Amino acid sequence: MDEITKIRQILKDLTPFEPRSNDYCKYVSILTGIYNPPSYMVEILLLAILGFEDYGRMEKVLWHTYFHYKNCAFMIRDYKFGSWTIEGTGKDERVLRLAEAIRDKVIKASKVLDRALHSILKARLEKEKFYLKNVYHKLSSIYEFYEKKVLGALKKDKKFEEDKKKVKGIPDILRIINTRSARMKVISEMISNYTFALILSFFSLLEFLLDVIYAFEQPNKKFFEFRKERLDDRFKLLFPINKNKKLKHFYDEFLNIKTNYRNPLAHGLTSEVNLLVPLSRTRLVPLSYEYLSDSPHYGFVEIEQEDAVKIMGTFTRFLKFMKNEEPYRFYMLYVTFSFPIPIESKEISEIKKRMTTYRYFKKYLIDRGIYESMLINRDI
Repeated sequence: MDEITKIRQILKDLTPFEPRSNDYCKYVSILTGIYNPPSYMVEILLLAILGFEDYGRMEKVLWHTYFHYKNCAFMIRDYKFGSWTIEGTGKDERVLRLAEAIRDKVIKASKVLDRALHSILKARLEKEKFYLKNVYHKLSSIYEFYEKKVLGALKKDKKFEEDKKKVKGIPDILRIINTRSARMKVISEMISNYTFALILSFFSLLEFLLDVIYAFEQPNKKFFEFRKERLDDRFKLLFPINKNKKLKHFYDEFLNIKTNYRNPLAHGLTSEVNLLVPLSRTRLVPLSYEYLSDSPHYGFVEIEQEDAVKIMGTFTRFLKFMKNEEPYRFYMLYVTFSFPIPIESKEISEIKKRMTTYRYFKKYLIDRGIYESMLINRDI
C-alpha cells in the first residue's frame, strides 16, 4: 500500500460537503491553536490528497474547507503563524470528542505524508533549490550569554586583586591568606568553565556564518561537499587568507583554539597526553608531558585566565571584522534580519544586486521585513 492510499484510508470517514452561503457564520471554534502538524501539512492532506474544496480566505485565514464526520458537520481552517482550527456547529461533549478524533486522524495521516514528502523534497536538495534556516540570533545570543559570563568572572577576579591591595594590619592579612586559595580556585574555575562554553558557542556561530558566506560567495563546490570539509578548510576556501593578513591571523588563531582547547575538551580530554602509565612505585605519569603535543597541559584549570582573555579577544575582533569589512558586513546585515538564506545562485544574485551601498541595502531589508511581516500576519 503506497502512502497516498494509506492517507486516504486513515481519513476515509471525513466526507466533504458543499455549505450554503454564509454557513461559516454558524461555526464555532472547538479546538484552536493546533500546531502539530503545521497547517501546510493539513492543507496538503485535505485539499490536495482528499480533494476537498477550498472555500477561500477569511480574516487572517488563507483557506478553509467543510466535511462531515460521524454525521456531524465540521470546518477546518488555517490561521496565521502555521496553526489550524477545527470548528463545528455546536460545542457539546460529543462534538468535542469527535473533534479530538479528527485531530488524531490528521496527526496520524501527517506522519505518513511527512515520510512521502521527505523523499520528494530531498531530491530538490541535489539541485540546490533550498534555503538555510536563519539561526543567527539564536546562536549569537548563546555566544553573548557566555561572553557576559566570562567578563563577569574576570571582573570578580579583578575586584579580588584590588581588595588585596587595601589590606590594613595583621587581621586583614590573615583573612586574605585564609581565603585567597579557595577564592582563587573558585574564580579560576568560573573563568575556565565559562570560557569553554564560550568557545563551543563561538564555533557553532562560526559554522553557521561559513554556510552564509558560502551562499553569498558561491564557490565552485557543491554545498554538501563543502559541508563535509574540515572547518579550517572551509575557512580557507571562503576567505582569501593569503591576501589578507587579518584573515590569516584569524585563521591561525582559530586553528590554535580548535586544536588546543575545543577539540580536547569537546572529546572528553581523551588524547594520548592524558593516558597515565605507572613509572615508579605507585606513581602514574602521562605518556608524554611535552613531546606528544604543544597544546596546554590541563591541570588546576582547563583554561587559564590569560588564555581566556586572549581567546575572547580573538572572537571579539573577528566578529567586529565581519561587521565592518566588505563584502562581509552586507552578509552580516542580511542575517540580522532573520530572512532565510537561499542557496540557489539565481536568488543570491538578485539579493547581491541590492548591495550597492550599506545604507541602500539596509533600507531594502527594512522594507522587505515590513512586507514579509504583513504577509505572515495575513494583513495583505
